[in-house]
Amino acid sequence: MNQSLTSNIWKYAVLLITNKRVWVSIIAVYYLTIPGVNELGISYIILAGNVAGVLFEIPSGYLADQIGHKKTLVLSRIFAVISSIFYLMAWDLWTLIAGSVFLSLSVAFMSGTGNAFMLDTLKNLGREHEYAKIMGKIKSIGFSLPLLISMFVPFLAEISIKAPFVAGIVMDVIGLVVSLLFIAPKVIKAKVEDNAFRDLLRIVKQGISIGFVKYSVYLGVLGGLIFAIGNYRGPYQASLGIPIIYFGLFFGLGRGFASILLWFSGKIQKRFTMKQFFFWQTILYGLIFLVLGTGINPWVLVILFAFQNGLKWGLTEIEDSYFIDLIKDVPNKATLLSFGSQIQQIIGGIAALLVGWIIVSFGYQQGFLFFGIIFSVIMLAMYWITFSRTTIKKNR
Repeated sequence: MNQSLTSNIWKYAVLLITNKRVWVSIIAVYYLTIPGVNELGISYIILAGNVAGVLFEIPSGYLADQIGHKKTLVLSRIFAVISSIFYLMAWDLWTLIAGSVFLSLSVAFMSGTGNAFMLDTLKNLGREHEYAKIMGKIKSIGFSLPLLISMFVPFLAEISIKAPFVAGIVMDVIGLVVSLLFIAPKVIKAKVEDNAFRDLLRIVKQGISIGFVKYSVYLGVLGGLIFAIGNYRGPYQASLGIPIIYFGLFFGLGRGFASILLWFSGKIQKRFTMKQFFFWQTILYGLIFLVLGTGINPWVLVILFAFQNGLKWGLTEIEDSYFIDLIKDVPNKATLLSFGSQIQQIIGGIAALLVGWIIVSFGYQQGFLFFGIIFSVIMLAMYWITFSRTTIKKNR
């Protein structure tokens, strides 16, 4: 049984490889090639996806805790295939919105559930203490291999702007097959109330009691704001005169940096307390967004975008590990892990709409500058509220 469960580790690495949206470096530019879509239309696409994410994020985690994490991961891959088909066949704003909605469903059914599935796998193997180390390396592989494909995406886009989405569908089908091959680990069955709403309230109260919820809110707002501005990276680079053929190269550099950070997640985590880690992360992001709004040399900005993208994905396993430490013995892991993702979806949707309006009204440079100021004020205030008197309580 242990040998079969061990296979989940390499299978999950393959799943993460196929989960990467290889076309993400050109997606915003692709949106603008569809008739009737402008910068404000991009914000509607993002908002629609985020609304779907908000509606299904926590329910998907709750469903995963009830029907099993493996089945939920399979559903996630089915939604990913449908999403890629809509993007490939898109002919107007509404088909792009449909693609965004199914992509958000895929993310909702994957987020929280994947981490919970792997934590249960490692617990059955007696290796839960290696979570940060193992997951960091898995996610590093999940970034490094798609990196090669992502770097060639702009070349494919030069042939046909839809070609990268064909590659995406192939990867999604492989991911679906791999998810069906997972071995479900033994888990402690979560206590279930007769009323699902009361059950969710009980789980949230449990999260509050161990200090999990307040950190989830902080990280959800941070992630939501970063997600919102990231959608305008491509159009901003295009407005600076950067040829689309270079998008994949610099995007790949960012993902390569992320892969390195993920590989050393375990070592990095040991050097920082949770409080110290989030303080420096907040300061660094604020400085990056402010510099992006200065309009200095375009190539410097492109490199800075790559660096920011690397931080965004490269630090995820460290963030997850801090949260896993709080809930490692809680049965409803997927439900709780989905809580922060739902906050991120809400903030991301609202912020994307606001950023879209600012850019349409004032242009990309001023839009990014305003965002940098707003981000710094909000996140420093939230950091003070969340961590000023914090003592991280671990669940026992």
